[in-house]
Formats: sequence, structure tokens, C-alpha cells
Amino acid sequence: MNPSETSLELARRHVSEGEQRIAEQTQRIVELSLDGHDTTTAEELLVVLEQTVRVMRKRLAEEERVHSVPDEPPGSFPQA
Repeated sequence: MNPSETSLELARRHVSEGEQRIAEQTQRIVELSLDGHDTTTAEELLVVLEQTVRVMRKRLAEEERVHSVPDEPPGSFPQA
């Protein structure tokens, strides 16, 4: 983790990197299949990657909620 990276930025990066890994694994499965190889293990890994990204997306949603909370209590007005 980059020391200047916020928890929200980290969560966004994790989702992005996870989605990239899913795309790469999907392409590997296509290539293995076209070459006549067994794709069972590759497909099992893809399922794990997809499950992991679902968890990452939930974490990202939590971070987005936390960071969208206003600093002022509801019904109050900012001080001028």
C-alpha cells in the first residue's frame, strides 16, 4: 500500500486489479480450450477470483458509504 493511498483508493485499486485478473484468466481459459487442454482447474480458479472480487466490491461499497457521510450532522448548516 502506498502510504499516501487512502482506504477508499486502496479498495478501488483492489477491485480494478481483481477485475483485470478475471479478464486475464478468462482469456487463458479461451486459449487453453482452443488448444484442446483441460480447463477445469483454470475455471475453478476463475470462480475463486470472481468470489474474491465480489468481496472486494462489498468492501469498496462500505468505503464509499463511509467517505460519503457528511461532516455535519443532518439538519445543521455549515458555519460561515
